[in-house]
Amino acid sequence: LALGGRAPDDPRLAMRQLQWGMNWLADLMGRRLLEEQNTLLRRSRTALDLVATALDHEGFEKAAIAVVTQLALRTRCVRVSLGFRRGRTSVVKVISHSAQFGRHMNLIALLGAAMDEALDQRCMILHPAPADHLIATSAHADLSSAQKDGQVLTIPLLVTDQFVGAITFERAPGEDFEPGAIELLEAA
Repeated sequence: LALGGRAPDDPRLAMRQLQWGMNWLADLMGRRLLEEQNTLLRRSRTALDLVATALDHEGFEKAAIAVVTQLALRTRCVRVSLGFRRGRTSVVKVISHSAQFGRHMNLIALLGAAMDEALDQRCMILHPAPADHLIATSAHADLSSAQKDGQVLTIPLLVTDQFVGAITFERAPGEDFEPGAIELLEAA
């Protein structure tokens, strides 16, 4: 450390100020580390809670409905849908809060198209997208429009090195996804 300009007459004063500054920096770094650890803890807790929810039910369909409904409740979504790839298209398997959804064929087609859009591009899609995102979102726009222009987020499911399905999250108009919520959903 070199003291430039007008060095204080008493080097102990400069040393004390340096120590105070270092303590402030150490405290700041400690708070940031604690925030990161709390974020990781929340993500882990959410993932474990979802696993526990799935294990409370027998059979895939009941467990999947419970998990997507739990996700919808935790994330303030009006609907969460889970679909899997069959050939080149996605088949919607479960929708939150719904044991049966056969009567809503238009909704199922829109959800499948949104999942296909994310899987075909091999990326998460948020609609409306930030201006700097250069990905196709027309299927998401159609789904959003059909659901009163709420925000739509689709996250592809990657197993080993293969995309096997997707989860689509829908929020009501004015209830946008925050960056922290998106990171939590990706982790879950």
